[in-house]
Amino acid sequence: DVFYEDPGVLYISLHCADAFPPNEGHPKDSGKDRGLGFNVNIGWLNFDPPAVDADYINAFHHVILPMAYE
Repeated sequence: DVFYEDPGVLYISLHCADAFPPNEGHPKDSGKDRGLGFNVNIGWLNFDPPAVDADYINAFHHVILPMAYE
């Protein structure tokens, strides 16, 4: 929440969605006001089976790296 409205910081989180804290960390939670689009949540809905290296690599290739090149 510290950077939620700050366009000077790109915050990226890869995590299990709905784990802790509940009801936070969803992809729709992407910042507020001037910080909109600078908060990126990549969450897996469950870890059964757990996320593996390929899941993280996929997130980097298809979400994080394209954002870094913008």
